[in-house]
Amino acid sequence: SPTNASTAVAVAIDANEVGSILSYDVELNTLQNIVQRELVMIMTDQDSFVKQTLLGNNLTQLCTFFGPQKVEEALLCHMFTFFNEKKDWRLRLAFFKSIVAVATYCGSQSIERQVLPFIEKCLSDGEEYVVEQTIASMTSMVELGLFRKPLVIKLVGDTAPLLYHPGIWIRHAVVVLMAVVARFLPP
Repeated sequence: SPTNASTAVAVAIDANEVGSILSYDVELNTLQNIVQRELVMIMTDQDSFVKQTLLGNNLTQLCTFFGPQKVEEALLCHMFTFFNEKKDWRLRLAFFKSIVAVATYCGSQSIERQVLPFIEKCLSDGEEYVVEQTIASMTSMVELGLFRKPLVIKLVGDTAPLLYHPGIWIRHAVVVLMAVVARFLPP
């Protein structure tokens, strides 16, 4: 009968679509694994300039490629190794310039759990550019709503003493952070 034939065709089409979706997922996962291996090689390269270049490019495209679930394991956990190179402040600066793009894909829990300790550590970095960029990154993450209110209040408390810092860029960054927080929190 025509109804049974159309049902059989619909089932066959659905089976083909499921097969295509499964094939796509398998191929995407394979490609992500290949790119992840290459990223690990780049991120563990001895030359700091290579790592800075990776961070200087638009990481949003890589985050979109990996998706929210894989960004943390493929990108974020390897970015933390950059802090092992204590003498290279430019690498820490590049990290904080790029972390906001990665943070939007990881979500607030991951950021609070993994990135916050590095933020707190770099607020007392010896290089003023790193401190200023750390505060600027915090400001962007507050604007995006990536931190819970109690944490936002803690961050303001951590940065308030920097209003007395001799560097005008750092003082300005703290004022901008506080202005953003004032808009973020209810009166």
